[in-house]
Amino acid sequence: MYQSEIDSIENFINSYELLWNYEILNSYPQVYEGNIEDWAKEIDSYDIEKKVNILNFKEKNISNSLQSFISEIIDLQYIKENYQLFSGKINTVKVKEKKRHEISMLLPHLPKSSLYLDFAGGCGHLSSEVSKNNKKVLCLDYDEKLIKKAKDLYKIDAKEFEIKENMNFPTPFNTCLIALHNCGELTDHVINFFLKKSENQALVNFGCCFHKSNLTYSKRLPLSNFAKTLAMRSSHTTTDLTQKRIQVKKFRYTFELLLKEYFNSDSTSVLLSSNPSTYQKDFEFYAKNQLTRMNLKANNHLNDFFQRKDIQYQVNRMTSLGFVRSLFSRLLEKNIILHRAKKLAKKSKVEIFQAFDFKKSPRNICVRAIKN
Repeated sequence: MYQSEIDSIENFINSYELLWNYEILNSYPQVYEGNIEDWAKEIDSYDIEKKVNILNFKEKNISNSLQSFISEIIDLQYIKENYQLFSGKINTVKVKEKKRHEISMLLPHLPKSSLYLDFAGGCGHLSSEVSKNNKKVLCLDYDEKLIKKAKDLYKIDAKEFEIKENMNFPTPFNTCLIALHNCGELTDHVINFFLKKSENQALVNFGCCFHKSNLTYSKRLPLSNFAKTLAMRSSHTTTDLTQKRIQVKKFRYTFELLLKEYFNSDSTSVLLSSNPSTYQKDFEFYAKNQLTRMNLKANNHLNDFFQRKDIQYQVNRMTSLGFVRSLFSRLLEKNIILHRAKKLAKKSKVEIFQAFDFKKSPRNICVRAIKN
């Protein structure tokens, strides 16, 4: 079960591996085969609104070649929607709208159980709602301060607990495990715990932060950390957000070319934690800030470098290639989830569906497993 879907996705993405499994910046000056370079040039020629529509898979007025490519991605990344809104009132304290939406849409998908374990439950927002109607729930989190807050704020059962490989925890028969946006391998540890203990009868899981996992998921096409990071970027975008991302990419790519030309350096790992404020002025401000961090001496002609035609051409090309690359994000996310579902299907009945509004919560894919 699920292997045929995995095969369909991996057969499609196999020929594009150099694009999605590596960052554009790390592959420079890679020239891509097939239609990739042509699609990048085509996207570069469009205005920002059309680029946004392409990224949201809504644009139809594009070349036949690009449309065919995007249509196949749309078909392969499809996951059914199963939106069910909780009819009661959510009374959690100081919860952001995103979290409130997730809780209200998750509750209807919880099966009846004797105990609910809320893994990485934080300060207990979800647990407090599950505990209503006399449901027995235990909030588990590794952060002692969050556990104390859960107890003080909601008066619920909460326990300090580390999610790890081969973890153990005493559970009664008919226990339901909840893992709402457990980061990286934490989700995989919860899945293994679910499969290991017969008392665990149900699992409701939403994966998150795939890039924090050391697992590669696919033996045939092992996912690099770049690919897992790309899977995390699957989201609905807007004109404003896309413009900001373009600004970031253009500064990053230009700075990379600057390092190569003037400093004979390829090391940009220090830039991964750049403060967003450094992108809000001109390139010279950004570059001087980064050079200082790298203990390199800045000159006073950095904006001239940014405006050079040959540099702009290379930067625009890499930025547009990045647009093509980003079209794989949801597909890669689905592939990770399918591999997890395949593992769960060995001992349980598994459903995969979209439970949250994608615009409000991008990590909206639910994996619901019930033991056979």
